[in-house]
Amino acid sequence: MTVGGGSSRVDAAVRLPSPVPPRAEGFGAEVDRIGDGLFPAGDLSIVSADAPSSGLVALLAGVDEFAEPTGAEWSTGETGPLWQIDNNVDGSPDYSVWMRNEGGEVVATVVRLPVFPVHGTIPPVGTVVCDASTFWEPADGFYVVVFPAACIENPERFTFRVVFQYSSVGLGSSIDWAPDAGWAGPARNDAFDLGVPGPSASGAFRSIVPARVYETRLGLSTVDGSSSGMGLLGPGWVTMVIVGGRAGVPVNASAVVLNVTAIDARSAGHLTVFPCRSERPNASNVNFVAGQTVANAVISKLGVLRSVCIYSPSALDLAVDVTGYFTDGPVYRPIEPSRLLETRPALSTIDGAFNGIGRRQAGSTLELQVTGRAGVPADAASVVMNVTAVGGAAPGHLTVFPCGTATPNASSVNYAAGQTVANLVVARIGAGGRVCLFTPSPVDLVVDINGYFGTTSPFASVLPGRLLDTRRGLATVDGAFEAIGTRSAGSVTELVVTGRGGVPADASTVVLNVTVTEPTSSGFVTVFPCGSDRPNASSLNHVAGQSVPNAVVSKVGTGGRVCLFTMTRAELIVDVNGYFP
Repeated sequence: MTVGGGSSRVDAAVRLPSPVPPRAEGFGAEVDRIGDGLFPAGDLSIVSADAPSSGLVALLAGVDEFAEPTGAEWSTGETGPLWQIDNNVDGSPDYSVWMRNEGGEVVATVVRLPVFPVHGTIPPVGTVVCDASTFWEPADGFYVVVFPAACIENPERFTFRVVFQYSSVGLGSSIDWAPDAGWAGPARNDAFDLGVPGPSASGAFRSIVPARVYETRLGLSTVDGSSSGMGLLGPGWVTMVIVGGRAGVPVNASAVVLNVTAIDARSAGHLTVFPCRSERPNASNVNFVAGQTVANAVISKLGVLRSVCIYSPSALDLAVDVTGYFTDGPVYRPIEPSRLLETRPALSTIDGAFNGIGRRQAGSTLELQVTGRAGVPADAASVVMNVTAVGGAAPGHLTVFPCGTATPNASSVNYAAGQTVANLVVARIGAGGRVCLFTPSPVDLVVDINGYFGTTSPFASVLPGRLLDTRRGLATVDGAFEAIGTRSAGSVTELVVTGRGGVPADASTVVLNVTVTEPTSSGFVTVFPCGSDRPNASSLNHVAGQSVPNAVVSKVGTGGRVCLFTMTRAELIVDVNGYFP
């Protein structure tokens, strides 16, 4: 399958589950397994650093087994992480950043070293040049220190390594060292831009040219080189993906629009995307079988360190693209993902309603109550949901639309017989606070809520309307871009989206459902604003003969158009669901 290319405190992200092979994130080095005593060695799971343009340096260490900094394991004056910094790239440390317990308070200082210290020597001997702010969460095992870049010389070119020493009187100690050979670098391994918020106005939505922010496969890159070539993710892992402060997403973003791709899954499973530091919810965003590559759009609230966490019970490769963001305000209210509908028996929803109600029959329409549940207020105008079709008896599709209106000529999810397919849906709320789900064939349904738009939001949902259908004999809302013929491999289709289907001429962003059908081989489709270079990102992925939908939030390009690059020969269908002015 081809996939397009004094101390301050904040909560920290969920740690990787144990057991997990230790790895140093950002530079691909294994950590040492040296050490004995109270704590096992080899438990450093994440090590990263950044020297951002905002004038701050941030250093992070995550551990699977850890000591609480103010607890008995850390006596006064003792330490856990000790970062060593080489600012002239000669292989010797010039500074140490020392995080320690001072009478029940976790503090950190930046120390200029006069000589090379003994391996793991704590405390470092030298001159204190500045204090550092400490961020830690003992429940999760993440330790972060932040200090002004002006505290060290050459902050933009430093390399670093970490010693993690646990010590308890009478119980011995254990030392981890990462990386186990040489120095990590260059800086900016994980883009921890903890600087001032970006210029975006409060309550705004901004679409951006799609950009890749996470890529596990070797030899493939991200927009800034960070979080690339991370390696295959193990089963049961929770992966932290830093999004804020990267690819044009400001650090004050509250939620992001992502396209998340599970690649070559080693077994059947699903991905769950949720804000880091929150409990993993009973919800799914991407469903797959062994060997499959599947993408789905996700609108997720950002968690600690402006990150999202992604859980998978299966080993797989992972790619994450960002296409837009929200800042706090009335535009969009992200909520913790929650299950609102589960037709299968013995499986639950958040409140027990619409739970185990039975398989939907052919030609049926289900009216699903969404307001007054999972934190969605009565005056919500539209909802963002992940809708999953499970085990359809025959090929078919789902159409999601506001109750009280006629079923439109549009599709929200397409599936083959026996297939499980999820898709993000942005739907206007209809009569009685309900949305309707129509299916032409018997199928089980699962619906998870991710957020909502209020009545004062500038986002405008429209009745789903077809803007493009390349197949013969099938219609669009206005007769334009219908039956235009199969797209050839490597082609770019420029689709006019403004002035059609209820989208005004001045719309800046459109919410689409894009479907590829009858592709001749495996490939992908990339949606991007016309007038921009085609980005290293994918909007949906497919194999030969497969029909695959995916929600796409796209910036409108020149001439009121969005462009669709098709890697292989295929038919394309595009439905519009809403827009931003």
